[in-house]
This record gives sequence, C-alpha cells and structure tokens, in this order.
Amino acid sequence: MPRGETDLPLARFSIEANRADVLPVMKQVMAINPGLQVMASPWSAPGWMKTSDSLIKGSLRADRHEVFARYLLRYVDAYAAEGIPIFALTVQNEPHFEPGDYPGMRVEPAARAALVGQHLGPMIAQRGRQLQIIDWDHNWDEPQSPLAVLADPVARRHISGVGWHCYVDEKYLVNQSVVHDAHPDKDTWHTECSGGEWKPVWSERLPWTVRNLVIGATRHWARGVLMWNLALDEKHGPHLGGCSDCRGVGTIDSRSGEVTRNL
Repeated sequence: MPRGETDLPLARFSIEANRADVLPVMKQVMAINPGLQVMASPWSAPGWMKTSDSLIKGSLRADRHEVFARYLLRYVDAYAAEGIPIFALTVQNEPHFEPGDYPGMRVEPAARAALVGQHLGPMIAQRGRQLQIIDWDHNWDEPQSPLAVLADPVARRHISGVGWHCYVDEKYLVNQSVVHDAHPDKDTWHTECSGGEWKPVWSERLPWTVRNLVIGATRHWARGVLMWNLALDEKHGPHLGGCSDCRGVGTIDSRSGEVTRNL
C-alpha cells in the first residue's frame, strides 16, 4: 500500500499472494498429516500500522493495536477457510529485533501486553475459539521480556505459552526454565532454530542440535521444537534479505529436485 494510505476496515486484506506457493504446499502437508498443528508468526504488521510506515524497521503504533488484532484474526479465518486451521499465534516474530533489509517490527513488553490484553485476547475469547497466543518468540537471553508481559494480569489470562529462539549462547537455554518456574501454567515452546554454513560439518552440528534442542530445550520444558527452515534450495534461498547462508532441514536442488537431508 502506498505510504500515507491506511485501510482501517481491512477492505484490501487478502491472502492471494499465498496461493502460488504457501497454500498449495500446506494443503499437501495437511493431506499427509491432518492432525498437524500450525503456528502462525507475523514478521511485521502492514507498514501503515507502524511508526516507520514501512515493513522495514519501526514499531507497532499504539493507535493501531485494535486493527492489527483484527488483521491477525482475518488471517486465521482466511486460512481456516482453506482447510488449514491455525493452532497458535505468536504476537510478533523476534519483537526485539528491527532488521534493516527484511520485514520486522519492534514490540516492547508493554505494547505486547496491551495488544493481547485489550484487543487480541478478548477478540479470541469472544469467538469462543481455541486459538492459543504465544508470547516472546525470541532468544533465550531476555527472559525479562516475557516475564514483563506475564506480569500483566489481564494479558496473562489470554497467553497460553512462551516461545524461544536459539540465536545466542547456549548457556542462556536455562531461561526457558526460569520463565516456566515463574509461570508453570504456561506452555514452553522452542519456536525457531536454524542451521547454517557456520557449522558445515555434520559431526559438529549433530551433537549441538541433540544437546541443546532435542534434549536441552525439552529438558527445560519445551513441548515441541521447530527447526527453521524446513527446506531451502542449493543457494540457501529463497530469502528476502537477512540470512544468506542459513541451511534448511532439507536442501532441494532447484534444477534436479534432488533432496539432501541436513540437520
């Protein structure tokens, strides 16, 4: 949408861009495993909802909390209509990071608590729908951020769990337990970890993954662990900025279709 324009009624909302790739693949996946639980995680609100008026950088504007909550639920409804029920939403992927070359958005704890407690949570409750809200969805080294959100009694009622990423020293993994012990009624999820060419040797990456994710994350209360991305091509793509040498769980050769299984 051009800078300066808004769409408060969400009249232009659409998932048409997903019909070329995301939706067909997801439908194939759901056909194989109909019981699969799908988590959705926004990387940015539309630019007109942000202080930057762009998908790049910026924070969620305080006067756009209500429409962003409606926007997220429109997405959930649109995917449900396609036969892909969303099990859980994170409020924002990596809310303490504003990347300079791909969509991202900073959302501080007070803003996340307000968004969930005053808008998104009540909207979901009013529907009577079992859609879970997962807070944080960022690295192990900042437990104070999800703890601040969960300290808000209104937001806490609507949050089902906390998500974690692995992109800091593994010594911080214990913070999954720190937050769990403070709020044992909230689920713990490890929602993202990527391999990459920084650990090219199988004998190095397998022990790290087993120690910190398969064993470590679950030992510190994670109900599940997600690796990201599931599949990339031989050039570590496609990607829109950001990591240029991340490795998928599988590599699919774009010319031959050959699949190489990684970790």
